[in-house]
Amino acid sequence: MSVTTTITSPAIEIVEYSHAIHSKWLPSFTTIQIESMEQDALIATFTRPWNPDSITKWYEERARETQRPWDSATDENVQKGARAIVMAFEKKGSGEDELVAASFSQTGPFRSSVEKLIVSPRHRRKGIAKHLMSKLEQIALQQKRTLIVLDTTEGSPAENIYPRLGYTEFGRIPLYGISPVEELGLPGAVCFYKILPQHEDIWLPKPLRN
Repeated sequence: MSVTTTITSPAIEIVEYSHAIHSKWLPSFTTIQIESMEQDALIATFTRPWNPDSITKWYEERARETQRPWDSATDENVQKGARAIVMAFEKKGSGEDELVAASFSQTGPFRSSVEKLIVSPRHRRKGIAKHLMSKLEQIALQQKRTLIVLDTTEGSPAENIYPRLGYTEFGRIPLYGISPVEELGLPGAVCFYKILPQHEDIWLPKPLRN
């Protein structure tokens, strides 16, 4: 897989993940995940007590799936689809890079599902989520995955972000997940979708197009 980089500001770079190059950053994914779960009560796969090694292993398993071809003929790959990961790096004063956000997407025949969008609480309100999602949408379009679906925890900051990025709410699921904050019990999920403008041109037969 080729690695693509987008410069969104002098300090922020949006980078498509390559396992051969970026696997050293997987522990940083874990750090951001735990920070987000602590601050936002984010329902994101894991519950207390946090086990950083287990979380990093979970990320590594999924990161390896980025090496699988998008258009493979094997039954396993058709069933599971392929995966893309996009990362945001911020240049620190020392000149070193710091991983500040990441987003995961898994795909089906023409559908892409955004599994995670995590931005470090220390680096929010910089437009990073918008740039990550824009990059994922570019990758999805390149692979003709033109319908994008996702869900987020009800009441989370992301619930207000996705509509601003062109995503339409299509449903809510009550009691969806176990909150990492015990007092919050079982929060619901909010489900969104976005159909990219090229969807009908790519997938709909010409006689059926408007």
